[in-house]
Amino acid sequence: MAKRISPNLKTDRPTHTTDFIQTDVDQVRFYENPMTDNIVTAILALGAETWSNRRRTLVLERLLEEKGVTQEMVESYMPTAEDNAAWELERNRFVETVMSPLMREGNLPPSTDWQDED
Repeated sequence: MAKRISPNLKTDRPTHTTDFIQTDVDQVRFYENPMTDNIVTAILALGAETWSNRRRTLVLERLLEEKGVTQEMVESYMPTAEDNAAWELERNRFVETVMSPLMREGNLPPSTDWQDED
């Protein structure tokens, strides 16, 4: 069964976030070669990560513009050692999300019965 992962919000107001539904089909195979499935999955994960980051960037740029932060100020920012350490952790999470599908073996054929057996 897929599990639903909801963002931890302090408010019930509408936002630009959405629930993430984690699938339970990591071992399924749709193409003859399991690596093709892994590559497609990695590309889809990369696309999802790229768009969610791009949308967030657009929101942040708009908010910064409204508060008087210029593009020049952003471009000249120098991160602290703490920033670099935190960003390295985020980068590692990103790499894991995008690249981990390439390590799957894909043992289950697409005809697998996914119904729960009681």
